[in-house]
Amino acid sequence: MNLLHDNGVALAVGSDNVTDSFLREFANLQGLGVFDNLILLKMWTDRTARAVFPNRQFGALAEGNKAGFLALEAHPAENLQNVHKTKFRFKHGFFLR
Repeated sequence: MNLLHDNGVALAVGSDNVTDSFLREFANLQGLGVFDNLILLKMWTDRTARAVFPNRQFGALAEGNKAGFLALEAHPAENLQNVHKTKFRFKHGFFLR
């Protein structure tokens, strides 16, 4: 995994098992201890989204981009459990409960 990452391979998070969840796959990757939290988060969010939807714009606040994002209570790079602490959700620029 390190060899792939160090050579610029864009690793994404997902499971080949349709009955499995991406959360379990993410936890498995974390348990390997190969990547730090920030790299894991980028793999899980940015790289996975780009792999699944290669023609969409992600990760930038720019005119024409869809305004969908989560606001978390605490920084997930400090503690990955913070991904479960959602404070606000927006989709297409609209607040979701």
